[in-house]
Amino acid sequence: MKKLHLMIILFLPSFLWASHFNPNAFCKVPVADLVSFPLINNKNSTFTSYANIPCLGFSKKSVIPRLGQLLLHELVEIIEEKGQEVRVKISNRYYAQHGNHPVLEGFWMHKSCLQELDELSLHEQKKVPLPLDYRNRNAFQENTLVLKEPWTHIKESLFSSRSTTYSAGTRFVKAIHELETSDNYLIYLFNATKKKFEIQEIPTHFCLEENDDYLPEKRRTLFVHIIRHWAHRHNQKAFAYALGGSSLVEEVSPNNFKLEKIGPQQKLFFVRTHDHYYYANSSTHHATQTGIDCSNLITRAAQIAGIAYYAGNTTTISHELQAFTKNDVLENGDIVVWKGHTIIISSVKDNLIVEARGYEPSDYGVVHEIPLQERFKDIKTMEDLKKAYLAKRKVPILAKAGNVKEIINGITIFKLI
Repeated sequence: MKKLHLMIILFLPSFLWASHFNPNAFCKVPVADLVSFPLINNKNSTFTSYANIPCLGFSKKSVIPRLGQLLLHELVEIIEEKGQEVRVKISNRYYAQHGNHPVLEGFWMHKSCLQELDELSLHEQKKVPLPLDYRNRNAFQENTLVLKEPWTHIKESLFSSRSTTYSAGTRFVKAIHELETSDNYLIYLFNATKKKFEIQEIPTHFCLEENDDYLPEKRRTLFVHIIRHWAHRHNQKAFAYALGGSSLVEEVSPNNFKLEKIGPQQKLFFVRTHDHYYYANSSTHHATQTGIDCSNLITRAAQIAGIAYYAGNTTTISHELQAFTKNDVLENGDIVVWKGHTIIISSVKDNLIVEARGYEPSDYGVVHEIPLQERFKDIKTMEDLKKAYLAKRKVPILAKAGNVKEIINGITIFKLI
């Protein structure tokens, strides 16, 4: 009973302050950045364009405005307009805060990335996937597919061939069940130029059907399979780290990043060369830095696996998951958190973890799987990790080179399900 009361207290602030979600637009491009304040014509901003937001700042003074990213077909509620930018609410994740407004709901983005619903017929609006909504705690939709892998759609015409890659986590409404084959699904894919949905084929191995039939353990197994697959790519490639990022599109070389001075004050930021993802939008081209951070790695994978999980950042995890107790058993998929970072236990048996890790001059900057002992000094097994957590010990954190880069006050372990 005490555990139940604790969970109710944890969830109360989020839903007490969260207002209703009334979507009036959806993302019409593959990936769009959500930022904390308007960027365009903002004299106080280091960044005057959505195209030049880098992966990560070198220091705490090098602030990245990116808070999250939208994927194609994700619904939003426009609540304010300011020139070329709009402030929106989203529904598939939330960000816990302190004070009178514990849930951050307003995000700024470029207006050109959105398609307003009232410009479409009711028939066309039904082809937008229903939203995942933390207010209703729903993670399953009938007649809906979700990408578990990036998918490149090639559109050929008599005179040209154009390809567009969509992120893992992108959702589609299924079309014309009778014409499906064992190799392909038919989906509705929005054409931003024509302002209408078109029927396209997608190979079945790229996606999953959302359904409510899986037991929790099957969802956990699927979650672990997804994140391990993301951590092991072909040809020595990897998915890049980007603070606030929540897209998995391009596979990059792990060491293909550098420090660059940006803005009037020439602050240092980590950038990746040739890793900006360009998408066509009306008569212009915009660039978005694709990639994912440690928190969104969990959120994307969990939602693809059908787990009702909505944490937008590390701070919010305690509102979503139950803390590990001495009577619990560590399982694959459990989450380890300390200030500013989180990792996923991918194999209890083999003492492996998966994380989206930052850059820090000699660090990784990618999604990867590594042995536990390469992340923590003097912690080689999951039993060692459990003991350090229960004893509330200080824990030395290792850099890529194997040296101790910081000592944290302790870790917290959370149960995924």
